[in-house]
Amino acid sequence: MGFVPLLWSPNTESLFPSVQEVAEFARPEAVSNEQVFSEVYHSLIHSPALETLLNLEHKYSLAVGGIIEQRRRDMAHLEDRLVVSWLPNSVHQADQHTLV
Repeated sequence: MGFVPLLWSPNTESLFPSVQEVAEFARPEAVSNEQVFSEVYHSLIHSPALETLLNLEHKYSLAVGGIIEQRRRDMAHLEDRLVVSWLPNSVHQADQHTLV
């Protein structure tokens, strides 16, 4: 005996579970972080708001860069003051500025 083809008949439907019944007992597909990122990235790239978001990101990076530069200057100023405060009192104030 070989393969016997199953012919469709109205009684055949009762032999197999319905799609809804299969979906009810199937485990839900887990969505990975890569899939979520891919979908969000795709929707962002094809969004009309992309140019606006890029402009905002650029302005934000300039603002953060300014804050970091100001912090660097403030730290340098504080380090200079610390060096001056550690100098002995016998050093004249004019000499302190030449040392810094």
